[in-house]
Amino acid sequence: MPEFDIFETVEKTLGAEQLKYLQNKLRGGKSNSNGGRYESNFAVYKLSQCIKSIFDGVTTKLEVASQEPNFVDDFVVWDADNSSKESFQLKNSANVTWNSGAHPIATDFDYHYQIDRACGVEKSVTTLTMSNETLYDELSQTIPEEISHHTNCILFEDYTSVNTALIEGHAVRKALSDICVYNEIDKLEHLHVVIKGVWEDNKSDIRDVDKFIEKVRAVKPEFLHSFASTDVLDCAASNILNNIDGFSYIILDKRLQYEYSSDSGGMFNGFKNMDADSDWEEFCAKVVEVNPQSFRELLLGVL
Repeated sequence: MPEFDIFETVEKTLGAEQLKYLQNKLRGGKSNSNGGRYESNFAVYKLSQCIKSIFDGVTTKLEVASQEPNFVDDFVVWDADNSSKESFQLKNSANVTWNSGAHPIATDFDYHYQIDRACGVEKSVTTLTMSNETLYDELSQTIPEEISHHTNCILFEDYTSVNTALIEGHAVRKALSDICVYNEIDKLEHLHVVIKGVWEDNKSDIRDVDKFIEKVRAVKPEFLHSFASTDVLDCAASNILNNIDGFSYIILDKRLQYEYSSDSGGMFNGFKNMDADSDWEEFCAKVVEVNPQSFRELLLGVL
């Protein structure tokens, strides 16, 4: 993100009184665990979307941060390629308005936009994120005119159970499904736990989304989709593998990821890394040589 002395910029742009307000605001924090949970779940959602943007080539470099010093500080996404920044204010409450209180949200959004522009951000977007659908419907239709050119509203419902949220089709499910090799609920839930843990452990030290991807892969390399070009098994080896009952596989990012479902309902999954072209050739030759007729023979003789 652009490196500026935010406090100096605020004082020059808005004055000493607003600098004092910002400093007091930043010394505050979430007063309950619900706020922290909501922010963490939202971070999983946005990180997943950022990871997909990187994989899809929409952009090459994204940075994320929370509690970023500025007037809208809960979560920030910075796109260096496009000099764009989206800053999110999260409200897990039904009691929110645009203009009430000593320091209204609309004023914070206006100040934030002015500071971003003063810091050289070409496209600054401020987004109010709400968990209450009724409130979202109301506030999204009543964005004050003076901030409407840079302000959005989104609905991100709160949840305490990841499993229930995924089953009920919460927005986080699609975000996770877009980057996960598997679409089963248990796998998506596991990936959610991993991303959330990586975020909580590293959010104060890491901004680069590529670094977060590395951290997630280090914990669960077989789950995260890469969208890289795939290798292809030769026809003979592929035919043998395709004829093993209950066995399925995909090839992603120099890795054979496989799953086996037994007749009794048991599940087994794993992966085999093959970094060099010679690894694939040797694997295919081994499959043809052993010619396994069952998963047991494949596991013992090849994998």
